[in-house]
Amino acid sequence: MYIPRPAKLPFTIDDGWNKFLEKYGDSVSSWTRLSVERMLACGTCAMGVRRYCCASHDCSHSRFFCQSCK
Repeated sequence: MYIPRPAKLPFTIDDGWNKFLEKYGDSVSSWTRLSVERMLACGTCAMGVRRYCCASHDCSHSRFFCQSCK
């Protein structure tokens, strides 16, 4: 189950970031837009995924971890 990070909540609840861009998009600098989009991608599959598997050949367990920007 995906639980967003607290810093992301104002941007993700009710599509807040996209609504903000619709209203004030012309006054948002490209650097701010890039920073927010990278922050929203952090910890999701967009940043890449690592797969860890059991060392036993008979075991089929594996786990996926989304990369973060740290």
